[in-house]
Amino acid sequence: MSSARNACINSSRFKTEQEFREQITKDELTVGIFTTTWCPDCKRLGMFIEEVTEEHQDKQWFKIDRDEFPEISEEQR
Repeated sequence: MSSARNACINSSRFKTEQEFREQITKDELTVGIFTTTWCPDCKRLGMFIEEVTEEHQDKQWFKIDRDEFPEISEEQR
């Protein structure tokens, strides 16, 4: 995995719902990737999402664990 690809997805996890809300209200296009550790589809997404984020570096990408924030996950469905 290249360091350029690593830079595309915000690796820091949100600790609070407020952090998430602040990120999505910034004046930039933000794309959230909702994942879990147990989901087979999430694991498959990991096989190609880095290529997608590398191609679209004009967006702010982040991952959020839907088990940690079920309310946000449901709201953003």
